[in-house]
Amino acid sequence: MGIDGIGSKGPPAPPPPTGAPGAARAPERPERGETTRAFEVGKPGATVSAASPQATQATHATALDRLRAGEIDVHGYVDAKVHEATAHLGVLPPARLDEIRAALRDRMTSDPALAELLRTATGHVVPPQGDD
Repeated sequence: MGIDGIGSKGPPAPPPPTGAPGAARAPERPERGETTRAFEVGKPGATVSAASPQATQATHATALDRLRAGEIDVHGYVDAKVHEATAHLGVLPPARLDEIRAALRDRMTSDPALAELLRTATGHVVPPQGDD
């Protein structure tokens, strides 16, 4: 005998709605001993891609990976990060977008906190870019 309903099966469940528009019937539970079909992800042994791991890594190289590989310098890294950060602003006029990118570049190299984050990420001190 349960105390305060502890150990009992609880109240009976209400009957499912019949014929109510938009109401979907819940799938019926299998009886004991019956099995249901298991969830399947894909066919075993199917190949995912024929691309080599090197080709896959080359297409997904981040700006930091490209910097470490020597493909770009620190200023190229900053430019890549600025373009990544402003990619969603492509609907702006090109002149306005260039102003925003220049301001962001300047801020990333002149602000001490951001310059320290760049130094930590890249391992290089980012000198301010001159008007050469």
